[in-house]
Amino acid sequence: MRAIATVALAATLLLGACAYPDTTVQQGAASSGLYFTAAAAGTRVFVDGSDAGDATLYNGKQAVLVVPPGPHQVTLKLGQSVLYDKPVFVGAGSQVEIKGQ
Repeated sequence: MRAIATVALAATLLLGACAYPDTTVQQGAASSGLYFTAAAAGTRVFVDGSDAGDATLYNGKQAVLVVPPGPHQVTLKLGQSVLYDKPVFVGAGSQVEIKGQ
C-alpha cells in the first residue's frame, strides 16, 4: 500500500512539473511590409541578404513584401549593379515605400 502511495505521489509530482507552453497569437494584426515604386523591370529585392524576388511584384497596389517589424537591410540590384543598399526600419503594422532608381 505504501509503495502505491509513493508511486502515486511521484507521478503527481512529475506530471505537475509539466506545463503547456505559454504562447500568444495575434490574429488579424496588420502586417508590416515593404513596397517598391519606380523599380525597373528585372530589379531584384534582397532583404537581410535573402533574395525576395522581383521588385516590380511588390508595388504597393497588387502586393506588399511582408516582413517582420524591426530593422532590415534592403538591397535592390539590377544585374550586378546595386541600385539601393540601406538599413530600413519597419514599424509594426506599417508599410514602407522604397523608391527604385
